[in-house]
Amino acid sequence: NLKIYNTVLNGCAWTFDGPSAMDILIEMKQRELEIGMNVYRPVIIAVCGSGKFETGLSLMKEAVSKGEKMDTISMNSIINACSKSSTHWTMCFKLYQDMVTHGPVPDDITYRTILKCLANVGQWEKAVRFLNDMWKLNSAFSKPDTRAYSVVMIACANARPAKWDKAIELHNEMKERGIEPS
Repeated sequence: NLKIYNTVLNGCAWTFDGPSAMDILIEMKQRELEIGMNVYRPVIIAVCGSGKFETGLSLMKEAVSKGEKMDTISMNSIINACSKSSTHWTMCFKLYQDMVTHGPVPDDITYRTILKCLANVGQWEKAVRFLNDMWKLNSAFSKPDTRAYSVVMIACANARPAKWDKAIELHNEMKERGIEPS
């Protein structure tokens, strides 16, 4: 029964149990059950949450090759998993560009994850540019908020040498734009 499989897969997604999710997906394929985004989504979330972004990317390609349209939640899961890899962080931008070009539409989580990725790998200048680009996009999802500014200010503070002047400039910009520090 697909409902039972979907319930178990959603549990795997909630607990980031990638191995169990993959076992269930394999079983579903062996039984020739219908596999759509309602199946791929929780498996992608589970495998990416367990640190296997390569498997998430592979599942994304498989789903797309079968005519499925990726959703924002699945893409964000893959981007987030890639953002934690110091050697694969550039994949975040490729996935983001794919979203901008082909869909699904990036949301506030997508933008903050990209900023967090840049901060984690010490790319404070790119983080500042991306924050500025977010304002230019003029989308409800791309409007920087306190969390977005905080991530970029932390990136500036963690730069070697620290870019305190830029962090203070961003703090002042945030207030000028009516965003209250929290």
